[in-house]
Amino acid sequence: MTDYAFRKDVHLADLSDGAGLFLMTFRGLAFTGEGCQCLKKVYENQFGEHALTVLRDIQSLIRVVGSSGQRRVRLAQPGCGRVTHDEVSLLAIVNAAQDDDHQRLDSYLCWLLKASHTSACVEPAIRVADWFSSIGLSVRPPENVSASERIEADQAVLGIVGRA
Repeated sequence: MTDYAFRKDVHLADLSDGAGLFLMTFRGLAFTGEGCQCLKKVYENQFGEHALTVLRDIQSLIRVVGSSGQRRVRLAQPGCGRVTHDEVSLLAIVNAAQDDDHQRLDSYLCWLLKASHTSACVEPAIRVADWFSSIGLSVRPPENVSASERIEADQAVLGIVGRA
């Protein structure tokens, strides 16, 4: 995958627990179709008896995102620490559904899928969002941080004492 597909300021470890779990699952299911036993075990621990239903709902979202749009959605490989721009959009879609903001949900879907008819994606996104909300996990996209803010933050951490 080309380097410009990745957000330079966002890594998987920077995401909230809900966003990290969702994105890890979305990638795993998109690449394997079923997910591994470890993923199923994590979902059993988080969602109890509803684990397989939640995973099926995420698979349903993957299917409609993969087949409804006019563009390919770029995902990083499972296990990759970097996050793509499209993955951030997926997080924003689920977050809009959690906030019950249908206008924002539709806007993100239209952009991600490059399609004007996104109704097939709305219901699966809402179901997934509801599952995560039911256990108190928020699926938030990372905040946008400008390059100058990031440099200032990095300089503060590094404790730069002068310039050469």
